[in-house]
Amino acid sequence: MGKSLSDMTLEELWQLFPIFLTPHQNVWKDWYQEEAATLKTMLRLTAQLHHIGSTAIPGIWAKPIVDILVELGEEEDLERAKAAMIGHGYLCMSQSSRRISMNKGYTPDGFAQKVFHVHLRCSGDHDELYFRDYLTQHPEVAREYETLKLGLWKRFEHNRDGYTQAKTDFVQRYTQKAKGFPAPCLDISQECDKMEQLKTMAEPKSHQRPKARGESESPRQVRELCATPFRLLRGAGRPIPVTG
Repeated sequence: MGKSLSDMTLEELWQLFPIFLTPHQNVWKDWYQEEAATLKTMLRLTAQLHHIGSTAIPGIWAKPIVDILVELGEEEDLERAKAAMIGHGYLCMSQSSRRISMNKGYTPDGFAQKVFHVHLRCSGDHDELYFRDYLTQHPEVAREYETLKLGLWKRFEHNRDGYTQAKTDFVQRYTQKAKGFPAPCLDISQECDKMEQLKTMAEPKSHQRPKARGESESPRQVRELCATPFRLLRGAGRPIPVTG
């Protein structure tokens, strides 16, 4: 009998659930609509549901994982929604006072046919909508985002934290621009160079090239992860993957 997800190490989880991208599939919209209808019936709460993430942006490559944002009225509603979803096969991946992340479709044998990440939020906590709508309205920026992700795919195939961190600058900049704040254009080649540095810093010391005499240490990476894609399964003490 194989290990349960909660018994696996982070490295084992990354191997079982690698980063992989596919061309845009129209069926993702259908998956969202079907799961959204199920959630509305399940939650029995006043909620606004939104299709977010790359699967909601037309024409670009994406991980075949459908992200759903659920806006609820009060913090107490988040707890009620969480309890209802756990009773219907979802796992709680992370939780704070005003945010809960749930997912479905991760099995000890790998990804299920359909995989969902559901983000429970209090009403108004929806920056992802700004990013989604901006890229939908600006296909050239969506293509830049696609280029960045394709460049990161194989570098971080088994490192979801690194993959998510590598996209953070791009997402934050265009989210701010969509909200009406100025944001400088990104040079994708420079972004990929930065990702190569991040990858080197993430490698175990035994895998890194020995420094030549007189060569200085790289600056310490101090930027906090905006959204860590592996969280602790509540009560299990082991990391389980969520959105990347």
